[in-house]
Order: sequence, then C-alpha cells, then structure tokens
Amino acid sequence: MKVDFSIISILCSRICHDLINPAGNLDFVIKIIQEDAKKIPSDNNIEAVEIAAKSAESLKNRLSFIRMALGSASLGNDASGFAEVKKLIQDLFIDKNTNVQWGEGSDTLISKYADNKNLKLLMNIFFVIFGIIHDKTRMIIYAKEIDNTLGLAISVEGDNIRLSDDNIMALKGQIDTSKLTARNIHSYYTYLLVNEINANLEVYSENNREFKIALKYK
Repeated sequence: MKVDFSIISILCSRICHDLINPAGNLDFVIKIIQEDAKKIPSDNNIEAVEIAAKSAESLKNRLSFIRMALGSASLGNDASGFAEVKKLIQDLFIDKNTNVQWGEGSDTLISKYADNKNLKLLMNIFFVIFGIIHDKTRMIIYAKEIDNTLGLAISVEGDNIRLSDDNIMALKGQIDTSKLTARNIHSYYTYLLVNEINANLEVYSENNREFKIALKYK
C-alpha cells in the first residue's frame, strides 16, 4: 500500500484532534484542583475530580484504540483477536454514551474470518463512525456469511449524523487527494485498507438520522 507523506501528516492531525479535548480537560481540571488544594473540600472540587476521571478514561480508551487500529501491533487471528477488538470498540464509544450492539451470531462469524488486516479494517470503520456521531447514538452490527466469506452491515441511527459527501467519496476512493482534510482523511485511509485486501465497501446515507455501511471481505 503506497501512501505519501502528506496523507500521513493529515492523518496525524486527525488523531491529535481526537485526543486534544480530553487531554485539555485534564489539564484544566488539574489546575483547578491545585488552586483549591488548600481549601475545604467543596462541590466544585468533587465535580472537578469527576471530570478529570472521565477525561482520563476517555483519553486512555482513545489511545488504546488508536494504538491497535493504526499501529504496527498485530491482533490475534482467532476469537481472542476479535474479543480484544470488540472490547476496544465498546470502550471507545462509552465516551459518547453509545452502546454498540452486535447481532445474533456475529461474534462467531467475525471470529471465524478474523485476521490482523480484517480486524484492523473493522476498527478503522468504527473510528470513522466515531468522528461523526453524537451522544446516545444507536448502533447495530450484523454479520452474515456470503459466498464463503464474511459480510457485515453496520446500522447507525441518531440525531444529525449524516455522512458528508466528501467522507462518502473518500470511503469510496473517489476523492482527489488534494481535497483531503483532517475531517475526511480517516475515511480515505479506510478506503486504502479496503483496497489493500480487495474488500468491497458500500455507504448508504439519505438523511440526517441514519446511515449504513456494508462491508464484504474477499
């Protein structure tokens, strides 16, 4: 897979964007705690500690997810690899109060076709979704065996979650690389992963309330 350095640079910008908010919250809260350290404990201190704990958990979950999705570490080629990915996905979406639901039999089927590249592609698709959705989004993943390979459908429902045209074009590899930005770079990177393993990805987005992503491995 050939990727030029400008694409890598934009991808790093996107990653920094996802990490900066919880890290900034931690810094702000720590300063508040330091200022109030000599005072009698108050409701403000309790709230600050709660914010710090939530931000620390969010930062940990995002870093753990990104390390596996984009890093060189390998995932297991069996049920244990998928179990690790599933937990990383669930933990990532806690930050947005979104419960990721897995359809009946999906664990068994995904585990059957699990390998490092397939699982990393799945993680990157979820990372694209993570950058689009808001709190309390409903998400269900369906798995089906099609022509002796794995087919997945991810249904996403919520408020104002329409996939932008440039993200759809990037996911399909139909965008001019000169038009890549921090907002659509991960969609394009995901397309490169899809292309690398000769998979097929389709996107269905007709309104601001739902969209679907279908993936068929080869």
